[in-house]
Amino acid sequence: MSDHPLHENAQLPIDRLDPHPLNSNVMPKALLGKLAEEIRRTGLYPPIIVRPVGDRYQILDGHHRVQVLQQLGHDAANVVSWPVDDEQALLMLASLNRLQGDDDPRKRAALLAKLRSSMPIGELAQRVPEDSARLKKLLALNA
Repeated sequence: MSDHPLHENAQLPIDRLDPHPLNSNVMPKALLGKLAEEIRRTGLYPPIIVRPVGDRYQILDGHHRVQVLQQLGHDAANVVSWPVDDEQALLMLASLNRLQGDDDPRKRAALLAKLRSSMPIGELAQRVPEDSARLKKLLALNA
């Protein structure tokens, strides 16, 4: 399988990437729009995690990024290929989108305040997950 990149960044054509049929992660339309705008604006995103399946690649993490890249007209995506078996793939699907920490509200407020110093709150609300009302509440913690 010399054409399969292993544990390294690579570019693969999006039309060779298949969503895993058991992916259960969904993203609200508003957040998907923010993700699309940020990728459109910067061109940056974490690599898509895939596994080789025959001559194609199955997405294990990054389904929404691939969806956005397609919407934006990209032909290829940055990927990392992990050669895992079916059981490992299912375990990854079950855990990758759930392994996350929680923000410390005061640290989040400080981070957002730093960003707020360089852009209007309306623009900030378009670029981060929080809406304007939530941003204002968090920013008040920093006052």
